[in-house]
Amino acid sequence: MKTLKKFSKIILLSVLALFFMMGSSQATLLNIDVRFPVILSDHTGGYTYNATDGKFHSEAIAETITFQDGSKISIADASGATPGGTYEVNFYLDSNGSLIGGDPNGYDLQIWGNIDLDGDGSLDGYQLLVGGEIDGFGYQYYGLPYYNAVFDFSFEFVAGSMTDYYANTDFRGGDYMASGETIDFNGDWGQSHSGGDVVHRTSPVPEPGTILLLGLGLVGLLGIKRRGFIK
Repeated sequence: MKTLKKFSKIILLSVLALFFMMGSSQATLLNIDVRFPVILSDHTGGYTYNATDGKFHSEAIAETITFQDGSKISIADASGATPGGTYEVNFYLDSNGSLIGGDPNGYDLQIWGNIDLDGDGSLDGYQLLVGGEIDGFGYQYYGLPYYNAVFDFSFEFVAGSMTDYYANTDFRGGDYMASGETIDFNGDWGQSHSGGDVVHRTSPVPEPGTILLLGLGLVGLLGIKRRGFIK
């Protein structure tokens, strides 16, 4: 009986730890499970991190959307010129690279563009395609002989005309970004850094299966105990 109680506590603490870890930074990537459609900003962006206020900011040109069947559409600007979509992300990190929170003035992730989403042969008008609130951040940096880094983050999908494509993933999304040039980042989030030639890939991602399975297992174990099967 004591062993089972101890085991139950261990499982409970493990589940709680996983939930608290969500939204925290790690010195490793989140390894997001990318699904379709994928919105690509190909080597068109840049990013900055301001160590004074902790703001991480990136802008890029949203170029194309690739769907699961391999079809691809271009993202235009308000006049219909391509590529012309806009990508912007803003959130805040502490001096350890841990996620503090998102942009208090708007969506943490915004992708705007003019596309033919309904397939009727005409552009639908310049609009918000994806609006999201960040809930997880990861990174991996590479040292000498030159510095570069890869960043990724997960977000809750909360707005945008592409809502239907995120619905079967519990409205979750993820973004993978990498700088294609040498940057002044050495893994120290206490210093400001920036980079250019940035690639963004934004897509729906599934809910983390490990947390869900552990949670269900805990509920089942407590339910069995409550019914008196564990004595």
